[in-house]
Formats: sequence, structure tokens, C-alpha cells
Amino acid sequence: MDYIDKTDNFATKTETRKLVSIDKFTDYVYSSTPSDHVLDDGKKNIRIWKSDTLPNTVVWNPKNIWDRFGLAQDEDKEYVCVEPGKVTDKVNLVPGAGWRCSMVLSAARA
Repeated sequence: MDYIDKTDNFATKTETRKLVSIDKFTDYVYSSTPSDHVLDDGKKNIRIWKSDTLPNTVVWNPKNIWDRFGLAQDEDKEYVCVEPGKVTDKVNLVPGAGWRCSMVLSAARA
């Protein structure tokens, strides 16, 4: 699956890992992602479902730049954001037109 690495001058790269782990400053925009994602930190699972109108998934964290986000120094170790989106192409709407998207979040203990 291809992604844009915003931490590396917006380079396009290919993700080869089946499970993505975050251990450094990360800001990736994944292309054509599945509609269902699961975040698992060993304590809890968070499931994200997104509509087909949101083809991308953005994964980022504030590692090493924690102060920019109002976090205490050690809080960045447990912070990751996974956001469905429509990032790589535009939605152009004429006046009166509409566009719909949706996502559902659910959490459970691991």
C-alpha cells in the first residue's frame, strides 16, 4: 500500500508491514485503505470504520515535538492519531451540492 511520508519531504513510499507500529515521529497519508482499522496497544482495541468516500487514512503522532501539541514530555509515547480522510484528491462542490462521509469509532478492552 502506498503512502505519502510527510516527515520525508512528502516522499511516496510503499508500506510492506502487515501491522504498523509507531516508534518515531510519524505523519503518513495512506492511499486506498480498507474501510476497517483496529488500533491495539495491548490494553485496549479501538476499531475505526470509515465510509468509501474517505479513501485515505492519516497516521501521525507528535513524537519529539510534544510541546507543539500541549503535551507533557512523556505523553507523546502514548499518543497516536489515526484519521480517515479524503486527502490525496479534492472534492469540488458547486453551490447547493453535497458530499457525505462518515466514520464510526468503538473501543473495547484487549
